[in-house]
Amino acid sequence: GGKGALGSTNISKFKACNWRDGSIDLSSNDEAHANVVVKPSESWTELDSVVISGVSKILNNEKVDAVICV
Repeated sequence: GGKGALGSTNISKFKACNWRDGSIDLSSNDEAHANVVVKPSESWTELDSVVISGVSKILNNEKVDAVICV
């Protein structure tokens, strides 16, 4: 996710490079341009719906150059 040690470091680096970034995690990363927050109690199918819906709203039909998962 984008809030843990590795994810937070990556968000900071991406932001320093003026890249648009986003975080998907159990809590928001205040440094990220956008966040999708999931709950540990959600089932895999619920998580799938929450992430797809959240990312779709954030992107608003825009294309991305990369998706980096850590």
